[in-house]
Amino acid sequence: MTFIQKNGFKVFMHVFGSLIFLSLPVVFSPDFDESLNLIFISPFQRNFFTYLLLLGFFYINYYLLIPRFFTGRRYLIYFLLISIIFICVVLLPQIIFGFPRPHFGPHDMPPSGPPPHHHKAFDFFRFISFGPPVIQFIIILIFSIMLRLYDQLRHTEKEKAVAELSYLKAQINPHFLFNTLNSIYALSIEKSDATPSAVVKLSGIMRYIINEASQDMVSLEKEITYIRDYIELQKIRFGDTIRLVFSVDGRTEGLVISPLILITFIENAFKYGINPEKNSSIEISIRVEGSWLTLKTFNYKAANIIADETQSKLGLKNTLKRLNSIYPGTHTLTIDETEGAYSCELKINLI
Repeated sequence: MTFIQKNGFKVFMHVFGSLIFLSLPVVFSPDFDESLNLIFISPFQRNFFTYLLLLGFFYINYYLLIPRFFTGRRYLIYFLLISIIFICVVLLPQIIFGFPRPHFGPHDMPPSGPPPHHHKAFDFFRFISFGPPVIQFIIILIFSIMLRLYDQLRHTEKEKAVAELSYLKAQINPHFLFNTLNSIYALSIEKSDATPSAVVKLSGIMRYIINEASQDMVSLEKEITYIRDYIELQKIRFGDTIRLVFSVDGRTEGLVISPLILITFIENAFKYGINPEKNSSIEISIRVEGSWLTLKTFNYKAANIIADETQSKLGLKNTLKRLNSIYPGTHTLTIDETEGAYSCELKINLI
């Protein structure tokens, strides 16, 4: 959903909610049967105007008073302003449309016999709609505070998720970058034909992380290109010391994915699967079927102890949090670890 769509939906919900709220004094008015004459009846005018003031109070409290005074812990000023608004909401309708007073004219006497029976829910809403303004005011006050605090909590959680993503993006493995630069330096000394290609791929990786990965979603083709460049640089680093199988199958056009959501599993395959003392084997496959993406990795576990194992586990933990946040209920992760091998299978529904 785009920014314009999100804001359009929000405006629609505010307008719709306001209309529903303003319809309450109409629907539950004792004089509802009067049809268009209802707007000329003083008690209805007074009550409808009260609802207009309550609606205005809701938005003033939600957008101005709560963020500026309540959440700013300036409680004395906040409750002073609330008290002033409450007096206005209660007195203004009475001053403009007159104070309610009983009338006992011959045509206004209540009908004889038992009062008409109404459903309890109907009586409750009528009481809320035409009850004392203090009850209506307290309900609006509590609702606006709870709604604002809930929105602030959601905003905080979103900022936290963005911060975690930024942290993950900032976790460019310094060992990978350092070793890649060393490999490129060695290739340049040897005047290898692979030097320009290595520089271009490293440049593409850095450009992707700095520019593209700042978005919420990127095209799947760009994410796979980033992964491909990463794997090609690893090939340059380790040369013929590893047996590396990488494949991509399926149609990726039109699909988007959260950036850097796959790379952690691929990085771990290299971190845990490279043994400098003997040839290593790593298999990585990406398959797209419809809207489902499947990533599979397999590697034999290296006998040597990896120095940045803690960092690897932290990166995996952050990725799992992102998966649960961005793809809740639409992804599965299966990890199979034995004494000598490690494999994982990640499935994500990209729609």
